[in-house]
Amino acid sequence: MGQAPEPDSTQLALIELHHHLALAADEEITRFVQASGENYALYDNHTWLLITDKGDEDRPLMDGEEKEMHLKVYDLRGRLLEDTRRRYRIGKMELPVCIEHNMEPLRSHSRVKILAPWYAAFGAQGTSGVPPYTNVMIDLEIQ
Repeated sequence: MGQAPEPDSTQLALIELHHHLALAADEEITRFVQASGENYALYDNHTWLLITDKGDEDRPLMDGEEKEMHLKVYDLRGRLLEDTRRRYRIGKMELPVCIEHNMEPLRSHSRVKILAPWYAAFGAQGTSGVPPYTNVMIDLEIQ
């Protein structure tokens, strides 16, 4: 039998760097929540949610359902990075992970503020409007 390959030192260094960046992002967002004085709740993947309008409480969103959503994405300094209004299919990973993985409390016609670390939002790649490694606040309105 052959030996296991030696770990790639570059890959290990990148993993460690991302781990440190993720910890720093979590700390920054936690400080932001504490300073805001608002009643955010911590959800999966270190994402904080503040439901500002519960919407249609008796009708949960269904997997595969298509809904028009309005996303306003800000950096933590309050600078608007993206303003998008379009139809998304629930559960099809068309939305950032910080939204897709936290759909349970959301309903039709609800509004929510989401604070997300870069790794649960737009990642190391970013988008045309959101720079890589950017912690964000998303104002989300579901039609």
